[in-house]
Parts: sequence; structure tokens; C-alpha cells
Amino acid sequence: MKQLVHAEAIPSPAFHEPPTSSLRPFISLEAVTKRYPGANDGDIALRAVNLQMEQGGLIAIVGKSGSGKSTLLHLLTAVDRPTTGSIHVNGSPVHELDETAGALWRRASVGIVFQFFQLLPTLTALENVLLPMALQGHIPANAREARARELLARVGIADQAHKLPATLSGGQQQRCAIARALANDPPLLVADEPTGNLDSLTAEAVLLLLRQQADAGKTVVVVTHELDIARVADRVVTLADGRVVADKVRTSTPNAGVTAR
Repeated sequence: MKQLVHAEAIPSPAFHEPPTSSLRPFISLEAVTKRYPGANDGDIALRAVNLQMEQGGLIAIVGKSGSGKSTLLHLLTAVDRPTTGSIHVNGSPVHELDETAGALWRRASVGIVFQFFQLLPTLTALENVLLPMALQGHIPANAREARARELLARVGIADQAHKLPATLSGGQQQRCAIARALANDPPLLVADEPTGNLDSLTAEAVLLLLRQQADAGKTVVVVTHELDIARVADRVVTLADGRVVADKVRTSTPNAGVTAR
């Protein structure tokens, strides 16, 4: 079943400053700076960033190339560590995790969707979704295939289960990548430029899928340079030169303006 998105049906969103909360945030960055080695004291990718994100909803991190978006995503997912500052995700001190501990934490706690899909080319769509479950091991072996098929159906490509990635369209590959990211039912889903390699209609359908995950209770963080993400986001954080220059929360319920056919 294809999901078609009609952009003209999407109203212009209204945003305001994020409210303060006494609850422990799901994601917390405190004075996070990331400096890469180099001349003249190195390249500073992030500069004393402070961010708190509550659980649930779709948060868009936007900015131009070089603004620090990808660095922020790498730090949130324990792929890299900050030079200074602290990062907590769902109570875990991500900034303290070494490479091995970070990989184990990521496997259980985070689903990642990449711009270029990163599907294993010798595995079918079904096998690509099964693989994270086999690596993590918390889903019983006799329940994995049924879950993988259900996830492929949820993203609209159940009929492509036994096809290799090279035989799938770009949109189908990204749908498979979203299903794979959901395989172990992580509380956090992050997407790095998930629509950057797709045509506009397919990109809208992928944004809808991410919106649906947020509506289902996931915390979804989307890193992108495309400002159209605001139509489906609950919150838009704008980076420039490694700093947060704007942080706005939607005042109305997101409406993806989507018709399923």
C-alpha cells in the first residue's frame, strides 16, 4: 500500500518557546562542546549546547551544512563523545560510554535511519530487519520473523520481504531501513537526513512514517537541512555555527495532510 502525501493540505504550523518542566527530560545535553583536533585549537563543531527533550514526539534538528547537526546526532547515539559537557538519554550517561559500551547501549536503546539506507546488500528486506533482533537477542527467536514481517507491513512493503535492496526503489529501501530501526522496539529513533536521497513525493511518505512513530509514543529525532520538516515536527531546534539559535515548540497538533491509497 502506498502512502501519498499532499503537501498543499498541510497548514502552516505555529510555534512557541519550549516550556520549562520539573520532570526529568528523556534527552538532556548540558554545556556540550565538541572540538575536533586541528590547527588553531581545532575545529569546534558544537559550542556549549544545552538542550532538554521530553519523551515522545518528533523533534527536528535543522541547520545548514556545517552547523553541527550531524555531530549532535553522533553524540546523542554514542557514536562519538563530547569534549566537555554531559549527555543523558533516558537516564543513561551517554557521554561516559566507551566504544564497546556505546555499541551495546545503542543496540538496545536506539534505532537509526540513514540517508543512504545502509541496508546489507546480500540480505533480503526481511533478513535486514531480522538481523538487529538476532544481534540484540531480547526478542525470542521464534517470534522474530513474525515481528519482522509485521514491521515490513507497517511501513507498506510486506510484498517486498524477499527482495534484495538493489531491486528496491529508494523509497522502499528507506521504508525497510525504518522497519529495521524499529526491530528491537527502541524508545529512541533518530534519522540522519532521511529524505535527502528521495524524490519529493517519497520524502513526504517517509516523513509520515516517522510522524506515525512519534504518535505511537517513540521519541523521534530527525536531523535535516530541509525546513519542510516543520510541517510534521512537534519541535524545531535550529543550529548555526555549533550553537542553538532557535528552539520552537508547535502550538497545534501536527497534521501530515496525508491520504493513504
